[in-house]
Amino acid sequence: MNTIKTYLTEMAIGATGCIVGYDRAYSGYTGKLIAKGLAPGIRFILIRHACSEFPLQLEVEGNLISLSKPEVDALCVEEVD
Repeated sequence: MNTIKTYLTEMAIGATGCIVGYDRAYSGYTGKLIAKGLAPGIRFILIRHACSEFPLQLEVEGNLISLSKPEVDALCVEEVD
């Protein structure tokens, strides 16, 4: 399994990734992300880039999760192929 560190906004729709942590600059969003099920080690599929209010939608364990821009910026991810 190869992993490539990247930003969530640079991943292609349909790509699979893994959450590796959180950006310290956006630490206020950590609790919100964990409450949404986005903890380190969780795998996800990027479903779509949506409207400006909720720019990204992920599928995590069969659930669709919409993320705001600050939440997206707070996530540190790796693309998994």
